[in-house]
Amino acid sequence: MANVRRKTTEEQHLNKQGAAASAVSIDIRGAKGPNAVTINGIYDPTDEICNEWSVFQKRGDPSK
Repeated sequence: MANVRRKTTEEQHLNKQGAAASAVSIDIRGAKGPNAVTINGIYDPTDEICNEWSVFQKRGDPSK
């Protein structure tokens, strides 16, 4: 039987801090077509974490 252990609350908190601390802005370019304006741009990490991953927001567009 495999030894499986759930993450403690402290481990989960540290993972969230690490994800947020290591996230950097990303520049998405090259999308074409009717949604290119929506997709292309610079995305900055927010303070929000979802499933242990940083959430990004498109720079200059708070709705995305």
